[in-house]
Amino acid sequence: MATMSQAEAARAEAALPEAGLRARTAVRRARADVVWLLPGLGAAVAVVALLAARTDLVGEPVTALLGGAAAVAVVAGAVRVIRPPAARRAATGAASDPRLVDAIERDAAAVVTVDRDGVVRAASPAFATLTEHRVRDAVGRPFLDRVESTDRRRVAWALGGGAGSEPVVVEFRMLRADFTPVDVEATIVDLTDDPVFDGFLLTIRDAAERRLYEAELRRQAFHDPLTGLSNRAAFFDRVEHAIERCMHTGDQIAVLYMDLDGFKRINDSLGHAVGDRVLSIVGERLAWAVRGEDLVARLGGDEFAVLLDDPGQSASVGLVAERIRSSIATPITASGKQVRVGVSIGIATSGTLDFPDASLGRGPAGLAQLADELVRNADVAMYESKHDGRDPVAVYEPSMRLATALRLDTETALREAVEERQFVVHYQPIVDLSDGRIVAMEALARWSRPGVGLVAPSGFIPVAEQTGLVRAMGAQLLRAACEAASAWSREQSVDLAVNLSPRQLQDPLLVGMVELALRDSGLDPSRLVFELTESHILDDGVETLDRLNRLRAMGIRLAIDDFGTGYSSLSYLEHLPVDILKIDRAFVVDLPTAPKRAALVRAIIAMSGALGLTTIAEGVETTEQLRIVRALGCDQAQGFHLAEPLAALEGAILLTRDAACGGLFRETVASQPGTPLEQTQQAAGRRTRRA
Repeated sequence: MATMSQAEAARAEAALPEAGLRARTAVRRARADVVWLLPGLGAAVAVVALLAARTDLVGEPVTALLGGAAAVAVVAGAVRVIRPPAARRAATGAASDPRLVDAIERDAAAVVTVDRDGVVRAASPAFATLTEHRVRDAVGRPFLDRVESTDRRRVAWALGGGAGSEPVVVEFRMLRADFTPVDVEATIVDLTDDPVFDGFLLTIRDAAERRLYEAELRRQAFHDPLTGLSNRAAFFDRVEHAIERCMHTGDQIAVLYMDLDGFKRINDSLGHAVGDRVLSIVGERLAWAVRGEDLVARLGGDEFAVLLDDPGQSASVGLVAERIRSSIATPITASGKQVRVGVSIGIATSGTLDFPDASLGRGPAGLAQLADELVRNADVAMYESKHDGRDPVAVYEPSMRLATALRLDTETALREAVEERQFVVHYQPIVDLSDGRIVAMEALARWSRPGVGLVAPSGFIPVAEQTGLVRAMGAQLLRAACEAASAWSREQSVDLAVNLSPRQLQDPLLVGMVELALRDSGLDPSRLVFELTESHILDDGVETLDRLNRLRAMGIRLAIDDFGTGYSSLSYLEHLPVDILKIDRAFVVDLPTAPKRAALVRAIIAMSGALGLTTIAEGVETTEQLRIVRALGCDQAQGFHLAEPLAALEGAILLTRDAACGGLFRETVASQPGTPLEQTQQAAGRRTRRA
């Protein structure tokens, strides 16, 4: 097929005669599916070819192209040449133009040709189906006889050339054979100037079908196809109208912005079909949780929003949020699998907007800006609730914007940090309380942020989790730690403890990433210990447990970090593949002054011993704390009293000194006058006397 540049196409169109220009206009403006163009239009065929991108037809003589045939149809952007049999006469009537008979019969459109006097020359079978008239009964009779009397003047105007050379679209009612009306829409093209055709071409549609089609298009434009809820466009439109009303009446509205917690894990582990079903069920529950006059929308992904129109007192907004949270927290059964999702909710009311009297004249642009601000405020509050972690519902306050801006700045810098490998690992010794030897080094992430210095994990790990950057960051840190530990293990037997975040536990690629780090570093898997938070192990279910078993099968050991702050269920320890319990510093810090706390720690240590688990006391910062945990039978300890986290080189030097003296902390952990329990009792007695 030949090609034609846009400039060449423009020159070809400009060279068309007047009849061809009229045909081009008809093709572009007619709303019919089919436009009929006859050889009498001459160069119009070239226009049709141009519009259909059939540049190989441009310039062909019309007679050669058609071979004396009847018509050219443009259907769905393609040129179709139809050559009817010679001298064919069909049931379309003796008055029919033989050049149109075959073309009309072959097409499903309701096509009618009418002469200057308004008499029907030919009609397609689709016309007979639409009006329930036989074609031969329509041919030879005035077209207006088939039009409802109240609409005849409008149709007569179009058939009288009222629109000139421009195609005209007319809606009217046609009469069926039983004289019942049917709403139709006709595109009428005036071809009376053409010496061959000399009449009008009508393409007729059922208007009811068109209206249904348009209604469906509107529904699709403003509804989410998965859940059937309103979509983002419909939601913002409704918010704009609600704000406009508030500006005049002083009423209040509220927007609840919601994001599902744990949905990505469902999508990744169970597949998108289950994820889609979960979203549909969440949409249904949201619709049931609000009033009929309120609007529920899915904004995209796993984000939903609710517009509470005139919610009344602010307390009622909180009740709606709690009702939503409770309904979504109920387990969901999707494709035979039971899953749980949570929801973080941000609330913003129109009272947070600033619209003085001058804003009444802002118009649509101003309303759109206010609607965007209100929804954004709710979004900011939602992220505050998600990041804070203490309450799944947060109400917008202006101060939240600064926190959001800081988080965005951190996120941007963190992406650069991953690309530029700005993370370093520091190591804190874990000491055996029986002989003072260093038995392990816990790897602790630090971010060497340009212009800021070393940033502690609390300053970037949560953002890395929320953005998914923790995968790449974690891989870099694990590789660096394994390489350092591999070098240490050549000198002495020291384990490496590495923290795994909740997001890493959910990562299907975790096991492969660990295998790669061990292989490249040469570290013996038995020297690696992963520290996990107990609540996240139980939250993540079967998939996480499977990953943990696969890691343990490689020879890697597992430790429960911060034990005592989560579920602390005695039964789950029997089933989880763990080797070590790390007693949270919250239990250690009050040991010198709280005898009951000492009793709890003693019970944890006894239980661990019965289960064959090693115990490590975290956060040991004083001599008294160290003495007590040792006396209570704890196996190992770590904390600032023993050693602060060290850079890799300093850690290597410390290990060398430890190996050389057979236990660098031997004197530190040795008993001193007064047993830990006696000191505890004495401290308790002093406190009682003071009281």
